[in-house]
Amino acid sequence: MRRVNISIDDVTPHPRSSIRVVHQCNRILSRIPSAKFTLFVPTAYWRSMPSPPESVCDRPLFLREHPDFCAALSDLPEETYELGFHGHYHGIPGVSNNDELKLLKRPEAAKLFARMLEEVEAVGLHRRFKPIFRPPAWRLSPGAFDAARGVFEILALHPSEVYREIYAGREVDEHWINRIVYQDAAPPIVKFPDEWDSLEIVTHACEWDRNYLSDSLADQIADLMIERSASGVFIGDLLGKV
Repeated sequence: MRRVNISIDDVTPHPRSSIRVVHQCNRILSRIPSAKFTLFVPTAYWRSMPSPPESVCDRPLFLREHPDFCAALSDLPEETYELGFHGHYHGIPGVSNNDELKLLKRPEAAKLFARMLEEVEAVGLHRRFKPIFRPPAWRLSPGAFDAARGVFEILALHPSEVYREIYAGREVDEHWINRIVYQDAAPPIVKFPDEWDSLEIVTHACEWDRNYLSDSLADQIADLMIERSASGVFIGDLLGKV
């Protein structure tokens, strides 16, 4: 049977992101009750650069300062939703919205991962977050890669050679890198491979992103799963690592 994981990046307290993306998940679930979602959550999301202008945050959105958001995450059904880590600020304040892990050396990255874990612990979500990490914008320096392997069980990385060059030839196997077929679900037309067994469909919670999980995109994903008789699974299931 073909297996599909639907991952959603940048699930944050930002007013143009927030937990509202769950409405689109419910749209899929109404047609595919077996669907599974991996929500990647930055622990203090901070977009400091006006790209686009409406995305800017005046200050970081620490999870501990948004109890309603954290409660909504906690209340999500565990059989349908898993939570993964997606950086702390997500970007470099005053420099970039997305490159937080791109240039860090191993000690700096280790400190950043510790802050992420502390934030999740502080809001009582440590039992809901799984040891899964996706670096913002897929960028992970060699030092950060090495530090991450000491903290997380799964690195949900981009499989293309372009990104493997960023990881500087680090030795990886199926337990550490997402080697499955990857699809960036970009509307208006979602194109999927004809032959596949395991598929991760990557979307975003932010309304300004080209692959924002809108109603129309949710419908296309549900159509695909019905057409291919696919069942929903979590990322660990795709990798044979639960």
